[in-house]
Amino acid sequence: MTAKNIENINQLNNLRKMSAQYQQRSKIDIFKFTLLSYSLQKWKSVCINYECERAGDAEIINAYIKEILPHADIKNKRSISANDFIDNLKKYQPNDWIFFATNNDHPIMSNEIINFDILKKEAEKYSDSFLTSILYSHLPEAYLSIKFGTKLYGYNRLNPKIIDETDNSFHVKYNNYCLDSIHAYKSSQLLNFFLEDLGSKKRIIRPENLSSYFSRGKHIVIVPKGRISEHFDGYLHTRDLAFNYIKFHDQPPIFIPNGFFEKKYSINFTDSPETLKNISLKNNFEVSSCKRASLYSFQSNRGVDLKCCREELPIIYAVNARNITLKCSSCICKPEKKIYFNVMFKYLILSSFRFVRNYLYFLYKLINIRKSK
Repeated sequence: MTAKNIENINQLNNLRKMSAQYQQRSKIDIFKFTLLSYSLQKWKSVCINYECERAGDAEIINAYIKEILPHADIKNKRSISANDFIDNLKKYQPNDWIFFATNNDHPIMSNEIINFDILKKEAEKYSDSFLTSILYSHLPEAYLSIKFGTKLYGYNRLNPKIIDETDNSFHVKYNNYCLDSIHAYKSSQLLNFFLEDLGSKKRIIRPENLSSYFSRGKHIVIVPKGRISEHFDGYLHTRDLAFNYIKFHDQPPIFIPNGFFEKKYSINFTDSPETLKNISLKNNFEVSSCKRASLYSFQSNRGVDLKCCREELPIIYAVNARNITLKCSSCICKPEKKIYFNVMFKYLILSSFRFVRNYLYFLYKLINIRKSK
């Protein structure tokens, strides 16, 4: 582990100590929170394969899954080889789309039920000719890497190109396979990749472990506009992204409200953070939100837990709330579904400015060199 990694982890730990709501949660609570967020969406079927570090915890998790996803197929064994994944995938029809979630800490944080049918329809325009997938997490990172001129353009793939855009998504072509564990894939295409590693003795727990990962090949990725899943710890676990491009105050980590599973917490919205001053310190079961606030509760005791209006509240927070109160006269707002634009535009302008500055500096040096001759 590098010094930069340690610095990020320390900053994350310190951040979570600064707020009653943002405090660190157990792996089990994060897993349960993630599962509940998935249960709020519409699925044709659900298959959950997992293992617990402590054998006794499986009984608790199984009971919870049966409560929120009563028709789920549960196996208390994690897939660790190509054969394991093939056994699970072969029961699906070739044209079925799989929300392939090999992470247990990427809850869905959308403020509405995701219309995956629209995204599937867009993806199927390409799936007969190319490997095609739907990205569902790390979307802020994607917005900063798919358009030429943005700060992260091409940082992890060769020359991504936006070949189409709709009201719902960007259609991006890569020259390498993006077999990451944050995509939805067509069953037949996903199965073929695991079949290539059939008989391999190496441990395979996610697509990144496949031999074809990052292989040369055209890949079309549908990048949705708006929120779907997010990593529980935000970007503070990364070495460079958090510190240089995606700041924790722009993309904060996720929190589980105190009293969440007991349904004991309330959410208060206001148009002025002053009306919620120190509310997290006074009552640990109160979640505060103000869209106009400048600081989060992990930055100041004058800060708020969320920066959103009622219409933007993730449904995972609303579902277990004891009550939701609007302590303001203007809490109704238009949800910012297309958050990608502001992020992309800011960095496109910044990158353009730096390009012009560097170009002018180059001309200045060139002129001085000629004058000196």
